[in-house]
Amino acid sequence: MISEVWYVYYMDVKPLRKSASMIVLRERQGQLEYLMMTRKSTMSFANSCVFPGGVCEAEDQLSQNSSFPDIARVTAIRETLEEAGLLLLP
Repeated sequence: MISEVWYVYYMDVKPLRKSASMIVLRERQGQLEYLMMTRKSTMSFANSCVFPGGVCEAEDQLSQNSSFPDIARVTAIRETLEEAGLLLLP
């Protein structure tokens, strides 16, 4: 019976998508602070605390030869700007 439940579960799983997040830290009064956001109640993982980030988009690939770390860096910067209004450059 358990194997049947797992089989159904795995049949419903969507393919993985490449994504990236950014962990934003700052030092204030000798303590490290970090930026987290709360997801909207209408989104997947509703009301969860998350770092800014999201799925890699086609425009995040700067050239044909871009490696995944390069694409992920662009994605994380773009998503942090979109979600938190912060433009952070490498």
